[in-house]
Amino acid sequence: MRDNAEQIRALIEGWAEAVHQGRIDTVVADRAEDIVMFDVPPPYRGVRGADAYRTVWPAFFAWQVQGAAFDIEELEVTAGQDVAFAHALVRCGTEDELTAHPGLRLRLTLGLRKEAGRWVVAHEHHSFPDLSSPGAEVEIRAVHDHWFDRTAAKDLDGVMQHIADDTVSYEHGAPLQYVGREQVREVCRQGLEWAPGTVTWDVPDLRVLIRDGIAVVWGLNHMTAGEADGTTAESWSQGTRVLQRRNGEWPWSTSTSPTLTTRGPARRRPTSVPDGNHARGRGHRRPGVRPQRPNGHPRREPALPCLYADLYATPGNQENLARFTFLDPAARRFYPNWDSFADITVAIVRTEAGRNPHGKDLHDLVGELSTRGDEFRTRWGAHNVRHHSTGTKHFHHTAVGDLSLAFEGLDMASAPGLNLTIYTAEPGSPSEEGLRLLATWAATQQATSDTQRSATS
Repeated sequence: MRDNAEQIRALIEGWAEAVHQGRIDTVVADRAEDIVMFDVPPPYRGVRGADAYRTVWPAFFAWQVQGAAFDIEELEVTAGQDVAFAHALVRCGTEDELTAHPGLRLRLTLGLRKEAGRWVVAHEHHSFPDLSSPGAEVEIRAVHDHWFDRTAAKDLDGVMQHIADDTVSYEHGAPLQYVGREQVREVCRQGLEWAPGTVTWDVPDLRVLIRDGIAVVWGLNHMTAGEADGTTAESWSQGTRVLQRRNGEWPWSTSTSPTLTTRGPARRRPTSVPDGNHARGRGHRRPGVRPQRPNGHPRREPALPCLYADLYATPGNQENLARFTFLDPAARRFYPNWDSFADITVAIVRTEAGRNPHGKDLHDLVGELSTRGDEFRTRWGAHNVRHHSTGTKHFHHTAVGDLSLAFEGLDMASAPGLNLTIYTAEPGSPSEEGLRLLATWAATQQATSDTQRSATS
């Protein structure tokens, strides 16, 4: 008869194989009814109880079927007569993740006890090492300080020092998207040479978030440009930049920012390092730029509540397209081809579940929609995934009527999971006129809001 340590080793190795194969019944078979698991994603107070333990695995399985590994490399077991503990290193990640971090391993710790003659896991703990450098934020802020300094000096080569060769910048003017170092350099050159006087750039409220060699930096870009007559043009815009650590440095890979406010006698906005602004509807033929967050929340651009008025009208939707589609009766009016939109919505959510199997908000969303109706649950069980790219969508808007809009989804290579959806209408069509009305509505609302803020400031 095998000793306790051998029994436990076989139990853990069988569990890991079942995880990799997605066999949920085997995964939970040797867990105690009162198991407590501390996992990488929330809840941070732990997953408590066998029923809760079972619910965390389907999203992980969905991510894993895309080619992720889950293989025990090292396993140590220490066993007594009725209690034991074990720790292991598990090769866990997608091919891209393991290529980028060859030594990355999931750290697994298990506490076991013997019940009625069989070993069960009473405690389970998963963790990954923190790959971010403690000095990374300092380095990134230093990169921005360098940009600010070189902008004021009108030093184009200095401005370009931390720009990646494959950078992408989203700007105010056509063609909106500038790809590659040379295109971005030209944008910078024009910005530096436009103003006869000093050009300055700073981000007073600069925020930095770093994870796994990717940094997201955001805040309000503040730019000034000295005019020939001695006056100064000033502009503020929302800005987001994505930097990726390469060869020990932080080159800028992607930039995007959607809004612009100009003050002072400016003929056009001052700009140096491109701040990545999008056309968003004030007189443009592309009023429908919708940055799509992975969890189904469209980022709230000023024109967006006008196009998606039904979505924002109901607080219970929580500005979430999936909740709106499946829980709000208004969605069946807004989407004439509701079944098609429902299929697309579920497929997009499932794709994101594969990218981010541990996301608590996504996990909660799937659970909520699955328990509140068969329409979502049936589609979720079909396991379809979809890449949101190009096509035509049809809407019925309560204010402007039917809209037939071509769309194009732009994935940000340096920010996986972020997708910009751009809607356009056929020139001269009723849909184009409808979009113009919505753009005017958005501009009016924004102007009213600006006036109210000015009056109270």
